[in-house]
Amino acid sequence: MRFFSLSYAERDLNRQLEGPEGKALLAELNSKIKGSGQGRLENWTNARNRVVALGAYYSSSDWILVPLVRIGQEQPSEVTYAALMYVMWRELVWITKKTRQLDDGLGDSFAEVSWFFIKALLRIDLADRGARVGQKLLNDTLHDVRLSYRPPEKAPKFHFLDDEEQEDKPDSQIPSRTLEMASAEFRISRDWTIQRLRSHVQAGSLSRSDFQVLLGCHLYGYSIDHMAVHMGITYETAKKRRCRAVKKVQKIDPTLSPSAVDSPLFLVTRNTQKEVAHG
Repeated sequence: MRFFSLSYAERDLNRQLEGPEGKALLAELNSKIKGSGQGRLENWTNARNRVVALGAYYSSSDWILVPLVRIGQEQPSEVTYAALMYVMWRELVWITKKTRQLDDGLGDSFAEVSWFFIKALLRIDLADRGARVGQKLLNDTLHDVRLSYRPPEKAPKFHFLDDEEQEDKPDSQIPSRTLEMASAEFRISRDWTIQRLRSHVQAGSLSRSDFQVLLGCHLYGYSIDHMAVHMGITYETAKKRRCRAVKKVQKIDPTLSPSAVDSPLFLVTRNTQKEVAHG
């Protein structure tokens, strides 16, 4: 099936999940998450909303995604693929729009992204992954999309070694995908974080200054000194605003709290604490 319209593709996925097979899959998923303490999923829209709220890139959504991926690997079918694409719809749409920029919108972008997503699903090793299964699926999908649309003149001069080849080569001779994957992961995580914080500003839960100091100090790693100059305020005022903003986000959106293990704001928290002495 060709998906030139994202709205059509979404309706088609929803139609599959509303049928008998989709309902049976939801019942099986509920039986597998029964001991998670997260409650029952009422329908597939509820499942998607919870993944969106928790963040598909973070381990907080693993209690839904891990059993669903396992079902998809053990019982591969159109409905299991539809369920995973539906609950991770927002991220797949983002990748699809990026893909359309690469092919000038002339190709069947969502079909291509869907194919790469299913390939990523079938090759992921749940025993080896451990956590952040959604992150792995989406990063692998994005990586394959980038390789597929890479202009021939920019194609790498080497191939990626499989596990057997890597065993025969010293580390210094193994071309790595780490930097490329990390870069893509950072960009998606950054964009998701910015949009999440903006939604709190629009809802009135965060002020504009809260937004600025959180992004500056905790996403981009700028010092309080730098942010004070940028915002036209004193160091002490900037420091107080940062503390206030962190407390607010801890209350309204714990997954974004810099103290949360999976928060995209966590990695730069330490940087913001290395300040010039102010007396």
